[in-house]
Amino acid sequence: MNLEFRLFGGLVAAQSTMAAIATLSEEEKGSQAGGSLLHSIHAYFLHPGSYDRPIRFVVDRIRNGRTFTTRRVVAHQNGEAIFNMSASFARPEEGMSFQRPAPRIDGPDGLPEWTDVRNKGLGLPPPKVYDNPIEVRVLDENEFAEGQPKDPVRSAWMRSRGVIPNDPDLHTAILIYATDRTLIATAMKGAGGVPMKTHMGSSLDHTV
Repeated sequence: MNLEFRLFGGLVAAQSTMAAIATLSEEEKGSQAGGSLLHSIHAYFLHPGSYDRPIRFVVDRIRNGRTFTTRRVVAHQNGEAIFNMSASFARPEEGMSFQRPAPRIDGPDGLPEWTDVRNKGLGLPPPKVYDNPIEVRVLDENEFAEGQPKDPVRSAWMRSRGVIPNDPDLHTAILIYATDRTLIATAMKGAGGVPMKTHMGSSLDHTV
């Protein structure tokens, strides 16, 4: 069974993020200390993409502001739009800040890898190599077990498998890539289902 039969949505989102960043001026882009940083994206997956065809990214400069800058990115493949994203950048400013305490969960050491748990649940052998650039470790070894509906909530640890260059733009794109991991499987927990086994699913929209 080929679990990677279509283009991973997180990859298109990450590439679209880099395309949007590339249109910012040096003043708008700036540095971590005073330039505009990506603070939100709203995206729609319009059509499945393919790994074996080039993608063309079209960026519209919607707004160039002193505080907020907005871009719209449309990814095209085979002559049709496959992905649409609005990205908003904001110049860092002092203001109200609030953050909830991190949940008290086990650390990542010794936890099972997402791919191993997924393959076991689907009756597949363990992978010979982990080819996904984002390592995901989950707290529950029975993540892919069929059963009664559960609360569609998941706790997981994520990190890049390799060394990342000291490039804030690339770090942003990698984070966007990672946010598309585990989402469908988490949603299907509410129905007691397992992706690729009991149900087929795909992302339609994505917000970060």
